[in-house]
Parts: sequence; structure tokens; C-alpha cells
Amino acid sequence: MVGWVQIKPVLTLFDTHAGVSGLIYNQELFDRAGLLYPNENWNYDDLMSAARKLTVRNSSGETVQWGMNAPFQRSPLLTVMHSFGGNWIDSTGTKSLLASPGSIAGIKWVSDLMNTYHASALKVPGLLTEKTAIQMIGPWALRNFIAREDIRFAVEVVPAGPAGRIPGASNISGLAITVQSKYPDKAWAFICTVQRALLVA
Repeated sequence: MVGWVQIKPVLTLFDTHAGVSGLIYNQELFDRAGLLYPNENWNYDDLMSAARKLTVRNSSGETVQWGMNAPFQRSPLLTVMHSFGGNWIDSTGTKSLLASPGSIAGIKWVSDLMNTYHASALKVPGLLTEKTAIQMIGPWALRNFIAREDIRFAVEVVPAGPAGRIPGASNISGLAITVQSKYPDKAWAFICTVQRALLVA
């Protein structure tokens, strides 16, 4: 992603990364469970149902396969909250929205995934271990999965929530040159180099 972002009239920066989440899933585990793969018509009830059905326990009650890696990272969690109509803060950046109905509903969905249906936990194996079926994650992780040609992975858009399908989180990373910089020309050359690398990638 290449562009620029202005935060009020004070700071302008070139964005290098934005937190956009999607679903990545193990097709083999879906096939074993006899489940259809995720699709663009899914909602969060569909995701919860699949995660529950993909959770496998042995005769001792020990979980040997998890349905989903709980979306606790910043971007995936905010994606869930946005989909339910919530957010960290309001558009002015001055008021917390964590206690808003939408934020509570999104956090409750994640809590239910773990504490009510036990389809996830605070620590579950990563998808590359083939002991977890679904993960909500951003494009930065895809290279790890592409490298594993022995495992059939696929990606899909995130489900739609009550507020719609909102795959993006309101967080960005970027590069800027401050007015106090002693080397603005070198800083600009560095930014241009990074942006060219992003275009190639």
C-alpha cells in the first residue's frame, strides 16, 4: 500500500501498512469434518458454528484440534469489534468506545468462542501445526503459509457482522519527516526507497 495520510492538519505521513484482516483456513480439516469452506456470504454465526464443529476432543476430553485461533491481535480484534458496530475510540480520538454496545458485542463474541463453546483458548497451536483450523489474520502472515506446499490453505474475506463486513482496522504504520529533522533530504530518500520496495512487493 502506498499513499499518504493526514492526521488533522498537523502530521502528514506516507503509509506503509494498514491492518486489514481476512480468514485463512486449513482445507483438509474442513474436508475431514465434512464442512463447506468459508465463503463471502458467511456471518459471525456461521464462523462460530464452523469453529465449534472443527474442535475435536479425545476420549479424555482433551482438545486435540481447535476450531479457531481467537482473534486477540490488535487488527483482528478490532475487525470483530467494527463488524459489531464498536471501536476503541470515537472519530475525534478523545472518547473511549470500549463500553459501547457494539464493542461489548464484539468482545463477547470472542469470549463466547473461548469460554462458552471452548472452540479456542488463550494459547492454541498455530495453523501451521495443523491443530487449528481457522485464523483471522492479515496479509503479513501469508508468506509463511505459501511456503508450506504440503498443507492446503485458502483465504476468504471476514464474515459480515451486524454493522456489515468490515475487514480493515483503524491502525496504520507510516513514515514522516519532522520539521526538526537535520537531514530532510536523506529522510526523503529513505521514504522513497521504502515506498519503491512496497510497490515491487
